[in-house]
Amino acid sequence: MARAVAGAKKTPFAATGGFGGMACEPGRLANTDAASRALTLTLPADPAARRRVLAVVTPERGLLEVYSPYDDGTEAGDLTIPSTVISWAEARTRDRFAANTDLLTGLRPGRTEPEVLFLEAGRYRFALLDGIDADLLRTNRRAVTATAGCSFDWTP
Repeated sequence: MARAVAGAKKTPFAATGGFGGMACEPGRLANTDAASRALTLTLPADPAARRRVLAVVTPERGLLEVYSPYDDGTEAGDLTIPSTVISWAEARTRDRFAANTDLLTGLRPGRTEPEVLFLEAGRYRFALLDGIDADLLRTNRRAVTATAGCSFDWTP
């Protein structure tokens, strides 16, 4: 994860399965029909554990943000919502998200327009991270920490 947060592309992940209370089901997705594109992402049951950045490392494009937590007092105009399917507003009270690969979006660091996540073939590693700002992590001399994670393998 640290390499992806630092901006590396094509970061391979050999690990399968989930940890920290996260699950990606089914583990293999394909673009053959609607049923093969259906997925369920389960986040940790504890709401405090979900109060992290939900990010995904794609096989070719690198890191994309799915949501970042924010406080109730944050002005709506100050927010960029990377995904309307799995958003922080929903993750505050829910831990299971049924979606499909066509609708799930994320935001690349430094961009303002979300993009579809599932494009290229390979493993998509979802994780709850303590931050994705590489400069801030470097300034604080901290490595990124993943508290939970899981993977989907995608065949377009």
